[in-house]
Amino acid sequence: MSRRAKPNIMPADINSGDAVSLAELATGRSARVLEVRGDAMLAGRMEAMGILPGTIITKKSAIPYHGPIVVAKGSVQLAISHDMGRSILVEPENQRK
Repeated sequence: MSRRAKPNIMPADINSGDAVSLAELATGRSARVLEVRGDAMLAGRMEAMGILPGTIITKKSAIPYHGPIVVAKGSVQLAISHDMGRSILVEPENQRK
């Protein structure tokens, strides 16, 4: 029987109805990371990349049909899988028009 470890990254303030997964975020938009959902291995990888709750990231590109997603955190660009992107809950910046 396999035991699933709980992630070690805790959610930031998740009160907004505007939260979406990083995979759903429009290309070119910036967003604040609210939560990394998944097992301890995924949480550890995101932590190592600096993708933590409260961090602002920008979705630079995404390859269609579940290809990788490129995000920028400051001047650093990172590529993550589509599945990882679905596990990262974000709140788009500048929701007010």
